[in-house]
Amino acid sequence: MLQRGKRSHEFFTGDGVSLELLEVVLEGKNKEMFIAFMKGMLQWRPEDRKTAKDLLQDPGLND
Repeated sequence: MLQRGKRSHEFFTGDGVSLELLEVVLEGKNKEMFIAFMKGMLQWRPEDRKTAKDLLQDPGLND
């Protein structure tokens, strides 16, 4: 499906979605922390996702 999409290459890499490429507003440490936070939520397998409690304790929210 992704290979047939006309604009798939804009949003997906061979490994899936590239948050690093999609996020163009933040820079430096803020970008790194945001991407780490999002990757904790956006895991395909539920057991790999961070819990709400884990996310609330994320350094990006408490820095």
